[in-house]
Amino acid sequence: VAKQRTVAKPPAVIEMQNGVFDIPEVDSEDELDNNDGASDTASEDNNATETAPLAPEPKVEPPLTHVEEEDVIYLPPPRCTAQNKIAFTPRVFPTPSRESKAAEEEDWLLKNRKHLKTHKGLHASAAAQDISESDPVWLKAKGDDFYRNKDFRSAINAYSDALSVDSSLTP
Repeated sequence: VAKQRTVAKPPAVIEMQNGVFDIPEVDSEDELDNNDGASDTASEDNNATETAPLAPEPKVEPPLTHVEEEDVIYLPPPRCTAQNKIAFTPRVFPTPSRESKAAEEEDWLLKNRKHLKTHKGLHASAAAQDISESDPVWLKAKGDDFYRNKDFRSAINAYSDALSVDSSLTP
């Protein structure tokens, strides 16, 4: 006796809609037992009569349309704006000031001091200059200190700077 072959139906497509899987219900008992006792897995042989319970549908809460007065938080108005003007100290070198390069820059400035008077960036604003470069009395005192320590070249530079700032120091 030859067994008849039956064409197997493709499995049903399970889709998720609104957060729940759409599982089609079985129409008859015949569809459950239609596999002629053949099983794909061993666990189906053991639990052929048991069916898995369907997951309960999650409750969908209606969207909130009414906002209670207690839930509203009132914020203060934004602060007033202000504008500040910032003047930076002019710098001979176009690079940012670095502590590790300070000694090298100082040596270069000492060697090229006579050419710095023509530098555009240094004389941009008198308020931004260091007080030591603009106070002739301080420059004269600095020259006196160099003279007492027998550093005549530095004393001459300090006296020259004092005279270039205020020429009325000469008698």
